[in-house]
Amino acid sequence: MAEADARQMKAVTGMLASLDRQAKFRADKASETYLARSGMNPMALYAVLQRMAALGADSAGLAALCKTLPPLDARMDRIDERGYGALKAYTSRE
Repeated sequence: MAEADARQMKAVTGMLASLDRQAKFRADKASETYLARSGMNPMALYAVLQRMAALGADSAGLAALCKTLPPLDARMDRIDERGYGALKAYTSRE
């Protein structure tokens, strides 16, 4: 019985981690929009992610944070896929 409970707990934990990662992808997208609407460079998020990736395992705090988030490369890939063009409507001041 304990083994079955452990398997079930592991499955639930994995599912929640996946949901958290999807939420972070959505938060990244929203961050780009908020940056653009405020007149700032929406690609600033990309620059921050690059800096975090450059720190890598050298930062214990960053390593601990990244355990619960999607891989930084995957987050940057999503930004690349969306491209800057998707944000043009928010960057226009007309």
